[in-house]
Amino acid sequence: MAEARVARRATGWAPGRGRWVMPWVALLLAAALPAPGSAAELGPTVAAAASLKAAFADLAALYQSREGAAVVLVSGATGSLALQLENGAPYDVFAAADEVWPRRLAARGVLEPGSLRVFARGVLALALRLPLAFSGAGPLGAEDLALLAGRDVRFVALPNPAAAPYGAAALEALARAGLKAALAPRLIQAGDVAQSLGMLESGNVEAAFTSAGLLGAPSGRWRPLSPDLHAPLTHMAGLAARSPRQAAARRFLALLLAPEGAAVLARHGFLPPAGGAR
Repeated sequence: MAEARVARRATGWAPGRGRWVMPWVALLLAAALPAPGSAAELGPTVAAAASLKAAFADLAALYQSREGAAVVLVSGATGSLALQLENGAPYDVFAAADEVWPRRLAARGVLEPGSLRVFARGVLALALRLPLAFSGAGPLGAEDLALLAGRDVRFVALPNPAAAPYGAAALEALARAGLKAALAPRLIQAGDVAQSLGMLESGNVEAAFTSAGLLGAPSGRWRPLSPDLHAPLTHMAGLAARSPRQAAARRFLALLLAPEGAAVLARHGFLPPAGGAR
């Protein structure tokens, strides 16, 4: 039985949708699935914004310890995952870095409208490559971003603003700091926050806008941006309307919204939603 489930999920066929998902999405899912005959039973497939990658890995481990079922995690830019889901990708839970895409998909019947829940607020961060470093402590204000215009910074990575809410927030912060036009020639677009951070770690850029959820404790290498510089990064999750694993998906969402889930998110630098989970 386990082997048959793996085969169906790896093909990329979306039950009930009558179309194929993009081949590379199917390959990604196939690579993430447990090997046939493994002890772990399959749980829900969760498509999560790249900012949630580290936190959701811990949530998946917690889910498996409780349910005895392995969670398949797929990470990427919110907009890219939303389009994959709309085009038949076999995801059961969608966790976005904004409210816009989940509500749009719910209006189109792709997500269950009654399942939408805000579960966290993200923190936009700016990271630097040595020998560059921040002085002082606390969130970065508009005046602090001026260092990006210095001669020691050739390129600045940011997630694609069209698909990644953190990228849109980074552009908004630069605009409020009066630096958007001046820095335009230096800005390099990455697919998502993880890829933006990867550009920094590979040495291709001197600075990168990313998610605090992917970084460790604040240091001279990175600092969060002041929330006054951009609109809130509200994370919302919902259940796929055509998911064949509704029960497992609902249990994962319940864990995400439970105190245990909130504790995992807090440990990874996420803030509770204004007014609590809703």
